[in-house]
Amino acid sequence: MWASKHDNREVEYAGLNMCLELIVNIADTDPTTSNAFFQQFFIPILQDVFFVLTDTDHKAGFKSQTMLLSRMFYLVQPADGTIPKIKGPVYTPDQAQAGTSNKDFLTSFVGNLLQNAFPNLTQYVFPPSSINNANLC
Repeated sequence: MWASKHDNREVEYAGLNMCLELIVNIADTDPTTSNAFFQQFFIPILQDVFFVLTDTDHKAGFKSQTMLLSRMFYLVQPADGTIPKIKGPVYTPDQAQAGTSNKDFLTSFVGNLLQNAFPNLTQYVFPPSSINNANLC
């Protein structure tokens, strides 16, 4: 993740691609290793990617940053309806109540992260009738 914050574009690109390759490979390994890795490192990686994504010094890495975020979200909640690769929680016990789904935790966590980073954002609560048939990630 140090490389993703580097001022040199080639170093940043290489770091983001290595991180993407790492999470894809870890997701395909045995569930015990995968669950332990993602519980420990999913949120710190996510926070670091959002940090560089919102930093104007790292505009050149936008494609790599969004590819990494996209893959991370896909591993938690695939848009194609397949079973998520990450089976265990991506949060530690002090971050959410046991049994919270990764999707629910991630939705709340990313929402709070963005609201704290951008105070001009306001939370919109969808009326229950508008989300009954909607597929929200």
